[in-house]
Amino acid sequence: MNMRKSSHLLALLAIFSLFVTQCAPAAPTAAPATQAPAATEAPAATEAPAATEAPATGGDYTQAPRNETVIFDIDGGKVADPTLWNPFVPGSRRDHGFHQVVAEPLFILNYETGKIEPWLGESFTANDTLDVWTLKIRDGVKWSDGEPYTADDVVFTIEMLLSHAPDLNDSAALQEWIKTVKKVDDLTVEFDLNKPNPRFQLDYFSVRIWGGVNIVPKHIWEGKDLTTFTNFDLAAGWPVGTGPYKLVSTNNQQEVFDRRDDLKKKAELREVDQAMKQRRR
Repeated sequence: MNMRKSSHLLALLAIFSLFVTQCAPAAPTAAPATQAPAATEAPAATEAPAATEAPATGGDYTQAPRNETVIFDIDGGKVADPTLWNPFVPGSRRDHGFHQVVAEPLFILNYETGKIEPWLGESFTANDTLDVWTLKIRDGVKWSDGEPYTADDVVFTIEMLLSHAPDLNDSAALQEWIKTVKKVDDLTVEFDLNKPNPRFQLDYFSVRIWGGVNIVPKHIWEGKDLTTFTNFDLAAGWPVGTGPYKLVSTNNQQEVFDRRDDLKKKAELREVDQAMKQRRR
């Protein structure tokens, strides 16, 4: 009896196996291998079009090469008067490109190292009592109109602010600390303070989160009415700074700057020099 049951069970298993085998889908056949198409010869390289010249000051900035143009957005809202580039007039803006690419600081605080790095200034040292500070300016710095940046510009700017305190930006703070400022030579300025200040360099002449006191060119600002002078004239190249870009267009939503022509020429000369060095190797 047990043998019969076993035989019947084996038979059923055999029939079930045949049924599964017949119902299973056929294995897919491999697609015939086709020969890869022969690589077509790449078209001959065409010479890149020559870069267009940057426009003259006040010209059509949209024709300038894109790699020589920078556009800053203004995260503080629209600029009420886009023609006001006098940083000392209360209400003027300095966060719309002026501090970024037109004006340059004497020093910059390096937050990673905690050191004050030189920029337009080379050094700023105090005496033992911290009430006399001596500034050394970097040699060879020029304003964007080609005039040299010297101690005369620093002394003029500081005396201008002191004589207009407290009406101009930064003037009240400088009046609190500075007794006199004088030119020692073309690249040296001495500050005599009213009282000791170990943070004098850091607080007023070094960029931290925000810029410091802006030094302006004496040959442009001298004799101007500072309450009405806008420091804006695209045809004249104003605002004049030491930064790498010049203003070419402005409205209450954007300011457009092109790289200074003299810096472009220097860059071109460097490229030629590097190319000549490569050929000699």
